Amino acid sequence: GSADLSWVKESDPDTLHWIKKFQHWAKINTYVNRIMSGDISVLPDYVEYMAGEKEIFAELLNIIEVANRYNVDVDHILQRFEPQIAAYQEPSSSDMYTQQVLPEEYVRFWYKMAKYSLNKGRYPYGFECLINAFEKAVTINHGILIANCIGLFERYKAYAAPEILARYDLWERNDQKDGFNLSDG
Repeated sequence: GSADLSWVKESDPDTLHWIKKFQHWAKINTYVNRIMSGDISVLPDYVEYMAGEKEIFAELLNIIEVANRYNVDVDHILQRFEPQIAAYQEPSSSDMYTQQVLPEEYVRFWYKMAKYSLNKGRYPYGFECLINAFEKAVTINHGILIANCIGLFERYKAYAAPEILARYDLWERNDQKDGFNLSDG
């Protein structure tokens, strides 16, 4: 396999440390590839790995992607990492996370969370996630992600509370005022 490092002859602690790290990394990579191709059996192992990590943003992104792609219920996983997810919702501008993670990935995460929640009929939380995604997409001025958010909103519009609809109308008016109309495409 790709993690066979028997060719490395050094046995000093430093080298052994890196061999361990590499094998660990290769294993995680295998999990991700298997999960992404629909093999859910390794999900518990992946979650155990996540539990030991400080930063799990990328992993959560993978999990929510798989949930949406293969219609898998990942509620138990989202519940387990609820504190981290809540922390991502209101990142302070000074923390490492905000500076290191691309805002674009951040938008994708909330968009995928919105899709997952709306799909499950959890409309208030779903729309909360969607607004989060939309406003960040506007901030970084990412056309495709803005359009995705609006598309998702249109699909579930019937379930939106009045105050959500009011905000949506405001967005649409702003778009027209700026000279481009997103509902055309």
